[in-house]
Amino acid sequence: MSLAYEFSYQDRFASTAATAVSRHSSSSVTQIAAFIFTRMDWQRQAENRLMEVVRLPVGWDGHQGRPSNPSIANYVYSLLEKLMVLPGLPLPSITPVSYGGIVLEWHRKGWDVEIEIDVPSSHHVYAHELATGIEGDFWCGSQLNRMRDVVRKISD
Repeated sequence: MSLAYEFSYQDRFASTAATAVSRHSSSSVTQIAAFIFTRMDWQRQAENRLMEVVRLPVGWDGHQGRPSNPSIANYVYSLLEKLMVLPGLPLPSITPVSYGGIVLEWHRKGWDVEIEIDVPSSHHVYAHELATGIEGDFWCGSQLNRMRDVVRKISD
């Protein structure tokens, strides 16, 4: 007996459904279970973490650390929506920066990739390939192609 899953998607806010079915050698099909997901898991985790970052108290870092501005958090979420379409890309670590910015960070597949956002549409991208020691960094604004090329290296 093997299980097959069928998925139907409506849009990012609508429910998604998965139905598990069993296929017997006699070609009969029996429905086993149906699962309803209300939101993609990465979206829920990103929302929760960004809310934490926005709600940090002044001095959260033991010095003069500021919470992130909600407009930066909203922008980071929209950026994640554009990046998370890459197959197999896990949600990055979402880390506050003491001046109020946010860093997205992946350490995966032999790469360190960091994207620092200090204002919407302003990104500092850093990438380091561990095996070769090659590293590079650049600033990018609203043109995300170069950033996607870097992030694509760590997706499946």
